[in-house]
Amino acid sequence: MRILLYTKEADEFRGNRKKTLESNFKGQRVETTPTVDDLIRRLREPSEETKIVILLINDLEELRKLLSIQHLFSNVPLLIQVPDDLPETVQMVHRLRPRYLNGAQGDFGALVEVLRKMLNNPQKYLRVGP
Repeated sequence: MRILLYTKEADEFRGNRKKTLESNFKGQRVETTPTVDDLIRRLREPSEETKIVILLINDLEELRKLLSIQHLFSNVPLLIQVPDDLPETVQMVHRLRPRYLNGAQGDFGALVEVLRKMLNNPQKYLRVGP
């Protein structure tokens, strides 16, 4: 299992979030992807491992970039935290078809618990495809 944590380079919490994931999901590969280009490269890498992507989106510009590569997410479970709870933002992010959407005020701990549930029951939560 590969957990890809996408968060901007400027996100000062990136290291702490990666450590939180590593300590909660021992034995799982946790990788950070600080740029959209890095995320694209990792998603295109051939691998037999199941990938789960966590997107911590900081602004609408970043969300638009991610929407431009939404075809790469078609068979990847997504957990997303958005920068605000405005209807426009929520409507845009739903086009990515996330398995979990955490609002702007949501905490990372809630996202970790959803990921735990997914990993504990992969047959139910990690199915890919339409």
